[in-house]
Amino acid sequence: MAGGAPNPSSPARGQPGSRLPLVVDTNVFVAAGFNEGSASARILESARAGEFAIRWNQRTRGETQRILSQIPPLSWSRVAALFLPELEITAPLDTGPFDFVKGEVDREFVALADASNSTLVSSDDDLLGPRSRLPVRVFSPSEFLSWWLR
Repeated sequence: MAGGAPNPSSPARGQPGSRLPLVVDTNVFVAAGFNEGSASARILESARAGEFAIRWNQRTRGETQRILSQIPPLSWSRVAALFLPELEITAPLDTGPFDFVKGEVDREFVALADASNSTLVSSDDDLLGPRSRLPVRVFSPSEFLSWWLR
């Protein structure tokens, strides 16, 4: 796993006013919607409480909105407020260095995490599998909570 220790330039846990920057894959939002007691749901609740800063761009937000809107029991409106305008990354992202990651959208999530110096949380094997080759920390939701709460 890439970088198990906190990145020195990321906010440290426990510092007043600090929020760890996260890029949250769409599958985490889906899992949270189906299981309110899941690690995914706990991560989103902690983000609502201000512990994490969810970094996003138009493409990752659009992907999350599209998927949540296609699954009837899920609701985009329940999570839309987590996409704070001040946390949007508007600069173009270079996904080229991550061409070994399967899936164009997955490469976008990695590039976003890299550009925003964020931790990436995903349940996608296409992101978890090659994480040792990525320049960012990549955790499954349960791994992330274990790391965060240690």
